[in-house]
Amino acid sequence: MPKIPSDIQKWNKRWSTDIKYCRPSSGGAVGIVYVWTQNLGWQSANGSYANYEPKDAAFVIKPIQGSAAPTKFAEGILSKIGGAQSPNSVPIKRSTIHAQSLVNMLFRFSNSETDATTKARWQAVFHHYQHADALLIQETQKGIQELGDFYKADEYAKQNGGLEKILTNETLMTNLGKLFAADALIGKGDRLSNMNTGNIAFDAQGQVLAIDSTTILTNFQTIVEDTTNLATGLMSNDTNNWVSAHIHKSDYNANPTIGQQRAFQPGVTSAPVLPPGAGISEIFDVKTWWTQKFRRELEAKLKQHCPTAASPDENTWFQAELWFTNGVNMGIQQIDMKLSGLNWLMIKNKYKSFVSKYGGDPNLDWMNFKVRRRYVKLRNKGFSDDQALTAIKQYVSQRMPGF
Repeated sequence: MPKIPSDIQKWNKRWSTDIKYCRPSSGGAVGIVYVWTQNLGWQSANGSYANYEPKDAAFVIKPIQGSAAPTKFAEGILSKIGGAQSPNSVPIKRSTIHAQSLVNMLFRFSNSETDATTKARWQAVFHHYQHADALLIQETQKGIQELGDFYKADEYAKQNGGLEKILTNETLMTNLGKLFAADALIGKGDRLSNMNTGNIAFDAQGQVLAIDSTTILTNFQTIVEDTTNLATGLMSNDTNNWVSAHIHKSDYNANPTIGQQRAFQPGVTSAPVLPPGAGISEIFDVKTWWTQKFRRELEAKLKQHCPTAASPDENTWFQAELWFTNGVNMGIQQIDMKLSGLNWLMIKNKYKSFVSKYGGDPNLDWMNFKVRRRYVKLRNKGFSDDQALTAIKQYVSQRMPGF
């Protein structure tokens, strides 16, 4: 039996012989497909595979449009800087015979599914796998919990909705702080910067996991040349605004991938929903983010799902913020230390190897990443936000002639 997922891209006939069952997840616009390689039997009046639980899946499959490089690069940075556990994604290009065998396997199970709900989900998501540029094989994350799940169980509602359990976990809050810093470095705003509790996953020990990760390191040239108007922000040659809007501040959208631009026809098809980006400056103003986004979102979710549950007291929130801020500061120091000297050269070589192997992407811009790392180093040297931003704009203008 080959290692999963490291050797699985070599499979061909095994997709037909070794897979016992698979089904799509219920959450998200696309989600993932759970895959089981052992026969667990079935028990249901309509013949559905009720015994096949996600925790027992051998691995999962996720479709992506464009290059796999942003995901591979993001997972490496989140592990190195944020200490996040990686799902060890292995991309399989859709054009290969192995990917075709994989898609045939997915079609077989989607076509034979007897459960009405699962069947409808297959019909909604299968085309994403059929027309993906690559398919990611990822390890199943055992024993994890999503932050959003703490608002949906009645047993938690009886005791402050489970939110207090999260906030009083020092290890978890510290690790989330480190993850916040690492996400800002790669521009990923679809987790903490713009709260998405479904993308915040952790285990019983408080170890966080790098699920659904990618870089949102927008490329200035791509924004200028975007004839579909899918990218938000700049449509003029202004490096100062590029730095301010797509590196320094948050709440900007990713650039459309090649696949998204190819599929989009104005007036005919709907523009894809692009993920939000994160600004690097946010990690140096944690208190504002904590109050306006993190706490506000969690209390709103608690009220929505557990109307009778009270919010944790002020001392609990205060202590949790201290742990989180300490984690952010640890992440900032990791950026300064692990992205210097020989370590920096190693990261640059990783970047080049991923782009060479999987292709470039408009959301994996080296200049954007380099600028974010430089901003952190300047702030660590005592530069104010304005001073660091001014220095960054000068640096970019010198190295992007013609803009």
